[in-house]
Amino acid sequence: MANVWEKRQVDRKAHEDKLDRLDQIKSRPAKTERDLVWGKACREYLAENQYCDDCDKRGYLVPAERVAHIKDPKDNPVLFWNVRNWYGLCVNCHSRLIGHVITKVPEPITQDVKLYMVK
Repeated sequence: MANVWEKRQVDRKAHEDKLDRLDQIKSRPAKTERDLVWGKACREYLAENQYCDDCDKRGYLVPAERVAHIKDPKDNPVLFWNVRNWYGLCVNCHSRLIGHVITKVPEPITQDVKLYMVK
């Protein structure tokens, strides 16, 4: 009889843990418009640049799955959205070089902004 009681306690604990995880997922903030634009930009960049730049320097061909910045844009939206400041990384290189830093995505730059472009 004690065996059945212990199994019930374990099952109840597992069920409560599952409900807690679901509550945590639901409480996460929804993706903003900026995050969606950044995700689309990353997918387009990775479609053109398919291999990890850091692995490529070492002679390996590994598919890139993440986009990082060459120079940290901090609060500079022009530097953040400049494709020349991006490079593709595989998951391992991204973890090693960038770590778990959360990317703060600034507002995308609209086309009507007057920027000086060097050719």
